[in-house]
Amino acid sequence: MSDQNGSADAGIARIVGPDDRLIGMGILLTDYHVLTCAHVVNLALERSPYEGSVPHEGATISVNFPFATELPEPAVVVAWDPPGREGEDIALLELTGGTAPPEASRAILVHQSDNDNHLGSGTILRMRRATDAGFYEEVQLRPSVGRWHQLSLKDEALPPGTSGSGVHDATLGGTVGIVVASSTAGPSSYMIPAHRIAKRIPELPIEPPRPTEGWVRLWQVLSLVALQLAVMLVIDMQSSETTGYLSFLTKGDEVLSAHFGLTLLGPLLTVVFVAQGRIARSFSQRRWYKRIPLPIGKGIGPDGARDAVLAGSVIFFLNLLPAYGLGVFAERILHDEVAIVVYTSDLSEAERDLCEEVAEGKCRHPDVGLWSTLPGHPYINNGYHILGTSGNAVNTVTYWPILAPFVQITTTATAFASFLWAMALTFRSPTRQRFKRKAESSDG
Repeated sequence: MSDQNGSADAGIARIVGPDDRLIGMGILLTDYHVLTCAHVVNLALERSPYEGSVPHEGATISVNFPFATELPEPAVVVAWDPPGREGEDIALLELTGGTAPPEASRAILVHQSDNDNHLGSGTILRMRRATDAGFYEEVQLRPSVGRWHQLSLKDEALPPGTSGSGVHDATLGGTVGIVVASSTAGPSSYMIPAHRIAKRIPELPIEPPRPTEGWVRLWQVLSLVALQLAVMLVIDMQSSETTGYLSFLTKGDEVLSAHFGLTLLGPLLTVVFVAQGRIARSFSQRRWYKRIPLPIGKGIGPDGARDAVLAGSVIFFLNLLPAYGLGVFAERILHDEVAIVVYTSDLSEAERDLCEEVAEGKCRHPDVGLWSTLPGHPYINNGYHILGTSGNAVNTVTYWPILAPFVQITTTATAFASFLWAMALTFRSPTRQRFKRKAESSDG
């Protein structure tokens, strides 16, 4: 299997005619599939460049990979969008003689919409010129011209045979489109954006739009806060009232530590895992460890974490440890009978007679349960308290005993579901590995 690569060298292919004459360029997207322009295929088959009909089933196109071997590989058309006003001028070729050489690597299509903040007018991109496989041409993105982006060259128009070349964005670490036409009036050319290509051929592997910088910063801050909070509360469960990190809240009590752990950590981890899943999804065509953001610095980019060890450390400390802490808190709340109490000083004499005193100055009214209210004390007041195993009680603000259990159960379940979702997106194999050949699909 050829390597996944977001560099400008990745996936360079050339479409050649029967006499090995260069017709156009293409990009290798999977082990078997090369993307190019439909008019390039027409020229390679000695048809009119404007021919809109799909080439007949037995038509063979020759493809070679200049960074791997000059030997041509036979290919057939498996997806076609005709040139001209009717289509986008796109052709997807499938190699019939075997997989592409591993040295060719594979390009990564990056989805960028027309209104993307990064891929705007003035962005500097790079593409490889058809006449020299080792020479890059820097092009500047200009405002869209209809459905295509205009590329402005520095000095001269692109030479013949450049159509189908991938246009690479170093910031995004991928191919953002392919060259489709050159202007005869000056040094400019046109590019079919990757998102329009994917719209015409939905089966193509393409990375979704990137998350905004806010998603990354949110993950960086909240993941570190969640780790610190989980560690402090777990330590507090084993500490005394005077030695715990958060003793002003937990009173050094296991139940109270678990209560605040569920109340605070559940919503926090939900946001962390949703943000991480969103980031992992945006790097879906890369190795799993390159989908993991980093907790410091820029934190995200075309490469993500540089190796599996670094990515594994991030997952362990910022995912597994906080999730484990949340599980510890949930187990403690479920294991212990949580008592909801009121202070006897808040009750009338008749109400005190109905109370079961569970600690000095604190009683549990028979009508007070996890899902009921004490007569005379609706849930909107501050009269309810959660009682820990040590006899300490903490005011739970306004929503015991009706809303707090529901909130804790919901946020804890959502946090664990978000964790599984984020991990599934992180370790899921790239779409390109699941992209079926036409021959395989017909056999199945």
